[in-house]
Amino acid sequence: MTSHLPVLASEPRRSGAERRTRLRTRWCDPLLLGLVAVAISGFRSWSPSFWHDEAATVSVAGRDIPDMVRLLFDVDAVHGAYYLGMHGWLRVVPLTEFWLRLPSVLAVGIGAAGVVVLGKLLSTRRVALVAALVFAILPRVTSAGIEARSYALSAALAVWVTVVFVVAVRRRTGTAWVLYALLVAVSTTVFLYSILIVAAHVVTLAVTKTGRRCVGSFLLAAGAGIAIAAPVIVLVHSQADQVSWIAGRNFDLVWIVLVEQYFDNALAVAVASGLLIVAGVTVGIVRGRDHRGGEQPGLLATAMPWLLVPTALVLLYSLTSQNVYLGRYFTFTAPACALLLGQSMVWIAGLAGRRSLPLLAVILALFGAVALPHYLVQRGPYAKPSGMDYSRVADLVESEAAPGDCVLYDLKNVWNPGPMRTVETVDPPAFAALRDISRGSTAAELGGLWDETLATDRIADRIRSCSAIWLLTNRSAGVDSHTGPAVDARDPVRLGANYRVVRSYGFDVQERWQLNVSQVVHFVRPGT
Repeated sequence: MTSHLPVLASEPRRSGAERRTRLRTRWCDPLLLGLVAVAISGFRSWSPSFWHDEAATVSVAGRDIPDMVRLLFDVDAVHGAYYLGMHGWLRVVPLTEFWLRLPSVLAVGIGAAGVVVLGKLLSTRRVALVAALVFAILPRVTSAGIEARSYALSAALAVWVTVVFVVAVRRRTGTAWVLYALLVAVSTTVFLYSILIVAAHVVTLAVTKTGRRCVGSFLLAAGAGIAIAAPVIVLVHSQADQVSWIAGRNFDLVWIVLVEQYFDNALAVAVASGLLIVAGVTVGIVRGRDHRGGEQPGLLATAMPWLLVPTALVLLYSLTSQNVYLGRYFTFTAPACALLLGQSMVWIAGLAGRRSLPLLAVILALFGAVALPHYLVQRGPYAKPSGMDYSRVADLVESEAAPGDCVLYDLKNVWNPGPMRTVETVDPPAFAALRDISRGSTAAELGGLWDETLATDRIADRIRSCSAIWLLTNRSAGVDSHTGPAVDARDPVRLGANYRVVRSYGFDVQERWQLNVSQVVHFVRPGT
């Protein structure tokens, strides 16, 4: 007995120090990596111009709650919870690119913190930290971070749903399962596709011994979460025609899934990631260090289903029924990609033995260097889809137009899925002093996303009453020989119906500006 006393006396001191160290890293690691992710996503988040989808966010979130609820029963219920949150946000911050996108930037930070926590649960601290850094620089994530939509938030929620899932499986406590049910309900309500992570968790349970012992609790918790979100699920399903614009079944599946979904069309990053995952997982399996499952949920057993199952289910539905697949809809699976890359990098670096840490730093730095060019492109002024330039148009009108001038919006154009008046939505002060001569009923009155835009044959008196008109149209709209190169008069799309009508009322072109995809034409009546 006496020979064991020194050991027993020293153990409390060692375990106490270990507990203090563990407590510091438990909080400091997620906080630090979360802040790093916020800094990466937040860098020049204000630079890209607003675009159509962000204008939809502003259009809905800026309404009174009753008007918003009425709209969501007709369209866009899939983003309803996000719109409600942004409604409160826009009541306390100015409407600028930085402030509108800041919630997404913060969501990326919350997601990175969750990747740290989850990585430690499934693997090692080193893997957790590397995976969080990969998550922060993954092109799909850096894109979602500067998008005023629910995609970044869906990724953050998916991470924490999975954290709670792993804890619940290991501890099998009622509290954890209740929290899992609530988070499933919240994540599904925020973005419907997130419900598919439950299917991924089913696969994780099936390949782990502990998981198979708690199937009953899982089914009860998951069922409760889905039941709570059921009204939103039913409502969103009733609006499925809203995504009928997505291309048919002949889309390039290989490119979209392997390059767009996680890498935002950055081919170099996709190739590098694929090579790292294949090499890393091979090394892990050969050396017997893989985390496929076993007694407890491991990294591969958790991340692989999360990565593959939601995509496979939606692709199957899209190929056999209506196409509802779009790369950015799967941002909530990006953390799984980051975890796989983080684990793969650590396994590859482990081949260097004692020099594994320097090699790991080199691998991570090279991955960041490959991602850097696309990251900088994402933060260019016209980085949004189709090169949309809403912010630049609004800035031009605000600086050049005089109070009392008229503004006229084209009904259709070749790049914008809505009328040109969506430009006004993201910067109302820029157009506040102008007379909108083409507006009919408001969006709230119509119960739609946008105000009504009247055709020019219905606003003849309004046109005659103007001394100056600012026409907002697409860049390809032509001009006549008095103001620039002639165009084929038989091509109504290029010439622009509104352009021809305004000219027919005797207005001359004072000046015109061709921006990235838009064109602003300043008409004046002769003698004014």
